[in-house]
Amino acid sequence: MDRYFGYPALVVSFLIFFVCATFNVARAAANEARVEAFTVGKATVWAIADSTGERDIATIFPSADPALAAKHVPGGKAPTATMVFAVKISDQIVLVDTGNGNAASQLMNGLAKAGIKPEAVTLVLITHLHGDHIGGLVIDDKRAFPNARVMLSKPERDFWYSDAGMAAFPARKAGFESARRILNLYGDKVSTYAFGDTIIPGIVALDSTGHSPGQTCFLLESDGQKLVFWGDLVHAAALQFPRPEFNATFDMDPPAAAATRKRYMEQAVAEKLPAAGSHFPFPAIGRVETGPEGGFVYKPGL
Repeated sequence: MDRYFGYPALVVSFLIFFVCATFNVARAAANEARVEAFTVGKATVWAIADSTGERDIATIFPSADPALAAKHVPGGKAPTATMVFAVKISDQIVLVDTGNGNAASQLMNGLAKAGIKPEAVTLVLITHLHGDHIGGLVIDDKRAFPNARVMLSKPERDFWYSDAGMAAFPARKAGFESARRILNLYGDKVSTYAFGDTIIPGIVALDSTGHSPGQTCFLLESDGQKLVFWGDLVHAAALQFPRPEFNATFDMDPPAAAATRKRYMEQAVAEKLPAAGSHFPFPAIGRVETGPEGGFVYKPGL
């Protein structure tokens, strides 16, 4: 009988098969999309994790007081995700943002798990034009959602097409170029709205500028129930709910971002309004309460 390193060939072949099979199962599990469905009145909302991970607090929040940061995030790393939300309301399939669109993106797997085909998406609402919110609009330089309209606020669109804006943020030059390239691929399917507009029945655009010059929150209302999509008001829930004054390095206008964040948290408490955050930990939908020492507390789930 043939032998490899002292073992019968049949045994070695079995071991190789077992190891490869185990590796493939592990890889499949790692690539499995995380999706959770919620009901808001007569609408269905799917929370889809494009990716999950952790934020290194010292890196992302360099201006945060280290002692306070350690109190709220003792290990120095806060769980996070990059989320996409799919909404079925009336006869529309709406996406709120589209994730990174990179090789590790789970958006398409998540949509498949939710039973949504890319061509069935009728509208993509963009909270703002940072790359982790618009990258998934494109696959191989083609429209990922061929039948969808794409909508964003006019201030956001104008800023990212402005050469003055690019000059004010030279480190983001690649982001400006990418945003323009992606939107241009959708051509006349791209349009803008004003804050306060009803985009479609049941979805209203709300001003949440600060993180970016034209960031939008979207208020979903169906059959008397509500959910607000917060975009990037929060990047590390474990830190920023108790300390909404702490800004991430991604915030383009830090004072405005902090003021907007606190305003929406106060509204969520006063109106018992659940929120969906683009970077909350999965499943990224929950309620906001007043914290025991001031600030706020995030509790997952509707």
